[in-house]
Amino acid sequence: MKRIIIILLFTLAGTFLFGQADEIAYYNLMYDNSTTIREKVLLIEEVQQAALSGAESFYARALDNLVNIYPRQTEINEINAADRAAILLSRSLGDAGYTAAGPGLWYIANEFKGGQDTPLAKATALEALGKVKALDFLPQVIQVLANINARPPADRDTQIQNERIAYGAILSLEHYGEQSGYEAVFFASLGWYSLRVKRQATESLGKIMEDPSEHLIRIINAPSYVGLPDTVSSVEVKYEALKVGEDSSSPDNHKAAVAAVALNQGHYIRPIIRYQQETQIAMRKMALNMLRRYGTEDNAVYPLIDRSYRDGAQDEKLTAINTFAALGGETSAQYLSTSLRELHTRRTADAGTMAQKQDEDTLIRVIIPALGQIGPPARNYAASVLRLIQNTNTWTGYVQGIAREALAKIGN
Repeated sequence: MKRIIIILLFTLAGTFLFGQADEIAYYNLMYDNSTTIREKVLLIEEVQQAALSGAESFYARALDNLVNIYPRQTEINEINAADRAAILLSRSLGDAGYTAAGPGLWYIANEFKGGQDTPLAKATALEALGKVKALDFLPQVIQVLANINARPPADRDTQIQNERIAYGAILSLEHYGEQSGYEAVFFASLGWYSLRVKRQATESLGKIMEDPSEHLIRIINAPSYVGLPDTVSSVEVKYEALKVGEDSSSPDNHKAAVAAVALNQGHYIRPIIRYQQETQIAMRKMALNMLRRYGTEDNAVYPLIDRSYRDGAQDEKLTAINTFAALGGETSAQYLSTSLRELHTRRTADAGTMAQKQDEDTLIRVIIPALGQIGPPARNYAASVLRLIQNTNTWTGYVQGIAREALAKIGN
């Protein structure tokens, strides 16, 4: 009905409509002559409902007008109406991919304040900046999210408002798809936000970059992190980065590189709180399993794997053995053979408690087949100790049997 009235007014003014371009021109005239922002909102809604071709030119003019008149607004009803207009215009211009709207959209995100829906207006404008790929404002959007990440609000109302703005910034950086926004979104996934916001951040990461390995390595190697809640420890950040790397679309060798730095950090850091220590162990085991799956040409990982074998609990020791077996080659064979010889020496000396002997039995029953799996590259390192085990009555017939099988595989 309102649209019909407008068209009738247009006709009474002595102008004829010759298509949608003329209709847009009339809406522009009506918008310019509207005396309140509330009236302008009605016109914006009319144009949206009409779904006119080329309407983005109207929205762009309307946005420029809104930016020009906003600083003079003091009445709360008009400020609230400005929020509504900003939301409608940001959505329309964002959906249209109207890049030239960047300055006006940033004005909304940066300057609007005090209205009932101002946080939503800011969030919508931020998201639209990403949709229109307004690259001149990408650093500002990143900074908005980084600032909110770093300052958990004390009161609930401010938390809700800032979460809404952060959500818009996360979506914006997803739409931008630029790697410079990756780390701000990563830290948002670990931040003080509600589960909804953190889940969106995690989901957005995969859309920003298929291969974020370089960023994840930098995050894992960082000595400290600024702007995270006290409840989030350094080891949790590193472990999360490792998990993101595993879930990414990175090539296998890049995933292995992330795993290597995570394994190194897993042995380097020294958490003192129990749950952090458990997280550290989980990170090391995940890194070991990734190296087992993806392989690596990085020789620096071998001492780290051996350290997991020597310092870790039984399940980490077993994971380390299996990682050596999967990597194969002479270096793995050398480490495994050394460990096997140590176990043989302890057993023949009858060292250790009954529980320790049981654990060592488990280890030796895994190390020996691992050497067989490596095959001929293990011959120079493993053959002599395998013969000792095969010919020592201290060992059970089963252990002697698997030693004999391993010798056959490596080439006796």
